[in-house]
Amino acid sequence: MMLLYYALTFLSFTSAVDPNTTTDVDSLYTALDEAMLNRKDYDWLKEKKISNYKLLMASDLSPENRYEINNKIIAEYHSYNFDSTLKYLENNLSIGQELNNQHLILASSISMARKLINSGREMEAFNIIDSIDRFDIPKELLYNYYRLHYDAYTRLHAQSTANVPKSHYQKLSRQYYDSLLLTTPVDSGPYLDIQELQYFKDGVFEKSLEINSIRMGQIDPKSDYYPQIMFYRAKLLRQLNQPELSEKYLIMTAIRDIELSRKNNAALSELAIILYYKNQLDRANRYINFTMEDARFYNSKFRFLHLSESLPIINEAYQQLIRDQKNNLRIFSLVSTCLALMLLIALVFIFIHIKKLSVTRNELKQAYATLKNSNLELSKTNTSLTQTNHIKEQYIGHFLEICSKYIEKLDNYRKMVHKDLANKRIAELFELTKSNRLIENEQKEFYRTFDQSFLAIYPSFVAEINNLLKPTEQIELKGDELLNTELRILALTRLGITDSAKIARLLRYSVNTIYNYRAQIKNRTKGDRELFDQQILEI
Repeated sequence: MMLLYYALTFLSFTSAVDPNTTTDVDSLYTALDEAMLNRKDYDWLKEKKISNYKLLMASDLSPENRYEINNKIIAEYHSYNFDSTLKYLENNLSIGQELNNQHLILASSISMARKLINSGREMEAFNIIDSIDRFDIPKELLYNYYRLHYDAYTRLHAQSTANVPKSHYQKLSRQYYDSLLLTTPVDSGPYLDIQELQYFKDGVFEKSLEINSIRMGQIDPKSDYYPQIMFYRAKLLRQLNQPELSEKYLIMTAIRDIELSRKNNAALSELAIILYYKNQLDRANRYINFTMEDARFYNSKFRFLHLSESLPIINEAYQQLIRDQKNNLRIFSLVSTCLALMLLIALVFIFIHIKKLSVTRNELKQAYATLKNSNLELSKTNTSLTQTNHIKEQYIGHFLEICSKYIEKLDNYRKMVHKDLANKRIAELFELTKSNRLIENEQKEFYRTFDQSFLAIYPSFVAEINNLLKPTEQIELKGDELLNTELRILALTRLGITDSAKIARLLRYSVNTIYNYRAQIKNRTKGDRELFDQQILEI
């Protein structure tokens, strides 16, 4: 049901939209892209219809009935698959020979020759044409017979490069055109068809367009033949300098070709060329490759020759576009990386000086606390009080002076970094950052910050760890240590970071070092060493 829904949706869309009144080309391209996405659904409907006809062939039918069903299958395969079309034409030729029916033999031979001509296999076609005697052709097959010759000599005239044979083919094509007009009812569909084509060949585009308009009014827009009329209209409008309207008809034709699973289509490849000249290379590349897939499926030499002229050009332009985009992206990435690196260096400098200022502030706070204690001890005497106040004033002044100097230094560093960045003196900045002292200081500060933060959350962590260890294997901290390396590894484990590689990256050790630390700690536990990590997580 969903497949039928897709098909009916696009069929109704195609018949409802009039390119002469529709000004939004983008909406037509959107509809075309949707149709391309649903190609498999349309092909499934085509295959289903063909399968139903083939099922009829399995029953016990007369040769005449098999011939008629073959004709229906040929009509479905006509624009869908060249090899299958030829196969069923040969089947019909065999049926005609089996019945010794000259009419069926001639009809099948003419159809086969015309199919070969239209697919670029002229030599095989002329082998069949030469085997047909004009005087054996019944009246009802005269149009097909003359049209076969007209198409054959028109194709040869178009392909010939030498003047003499080209002129000869043009003359023969004209003769068969006159014969067609004489044997075809005036103003009938075939009569108008051949007139429109000849006017187009002669360059009388206005007259050809008039006939095309009559044909469009006579034929059901949902018929299989309608896309061909729209395609010729698009070509005529382009010759009459109406490229936008021509493009719309090409889009409508391409949509209808996909809906009808017409694999020997030309509209989509024409659109690809138009889009190529508009520099819309992504869509042009998609369209030409889509057309090539259809051509491979249809397997027509003529289609391959036609596409081989434009496919490499469009593909190469598209690949060049991709290469240019990649180069631009690489340049942009390089510039962005350099800018980010410079910004990072500047931020590191600022961060270092802020940290230094913070340390100085803490030291001054401690000095101030000491000064306050001294002031209390010497408060019994005025001399001591005066001296203490004097010391306090000196410390406050020193504190203010240090703060002022660090603020000034920070501002000078900011100005220096800004100036070097503005003047692009990256080398000088790079020299300033070559020392490892920054990393060492930052690593110490990271450890201290981590220790303080962690112990604020788990204040009894060290004691609880020692409870898990043997009495002789207790962890003892040195000096003003809050945590040591072993405890930091266990702290990270408590936070859920159990992967040795991740711990190594955080603490800036090798993985083997972390692994050895963890193994040594587990060996010191007083319980089951396999449960040690779980016990850590329960603290």
